[in-house]
Amino acid sequence: TYTITLEAFTTGTVTTEQKDVPLDIVLVLDQSGSMNDSFGNTNRQTAMKTAVNNFIDSVGEKYSPETGADHRIALVEFRSEAKILKDWTDANSQGVSNLKTTVNGLSEGGATNVGDGMAKAQDLINRPYTGPYTKRQQVVIVFTDGVPTTQSDFDTGVANAAISAAKAMKEKGVTVYTIGIFEGANPEELYGKEWTYSTHDPIPCTGDPNSYWGGSLVSDIFGKNDFAVVDIAAGNRFLNYLSSKYKS
Repeated sequence: TYTITLEAFTTGTVTTEQKDVPLDIVLVLDQSGSMNDSFGNTNRQTAMKTAVNNFIDSVGEKYSPETGADHRIALVEFRSEAKILKDWTDANSQGVSNLKTTVNGLSEGGATNVGDGMAKAQDLINRPYTGPYTKRQQVVIVFTDGVPTTQSDFDTGVANAAISAAKAMKEKGVTVYTIGIFEGANPEELYGKEWTYSTHDPIPCTGDPNSYWGGSLVSDIFGKNDFAVVDIAAGNRFLNYLSSKYKS
């Protein structure tokens, strides 16, 4: 809700009225194979489904066409490719039930092509609304468990495609939230730690383009960590830039 304040300058009186804001919400859901990985006492998929279903319920509780709050939700999944699972759906009781049934039926597998997922979200956002309440707040919420990929490694092309789609939507006033479902998710991290060698002093990291950052050269390249330390920092940087925290 938001508050409208009307001032009558001739009398000095102020009238305040609270109005409901109709929301169009796209939930962009990671269904890559690693969503089956453990996450605390459960796995990432179960944690995400619980969070998404609770959120859908909370939107449904606020659904009220009589007051202008004809909230709508759409669902997008992404793995090696993305697809629209549910087009715009009213968040009434039947719509909430249908949305949650779709969420509960999700199954993971494939890469993490969040770029394609954001393109599908942009397609939904750009579709015209034909109902009575045209002044709407548009929101995209991205749930993902790691870095953008086409196979297993961080893919800059996928990341750039996702950020470009997000930027175009943000310029239209869309709010983009990103939620990292992985150990080490940190909204304050934009680059990794210093680069550590076993043979000489560490190289400081500034976060500037082409600077090295991440972790230990020995453990990450010659060990079995598959650049895990670097990937966590890179994932945090990506999710920050994708979100409305960084509008430009």
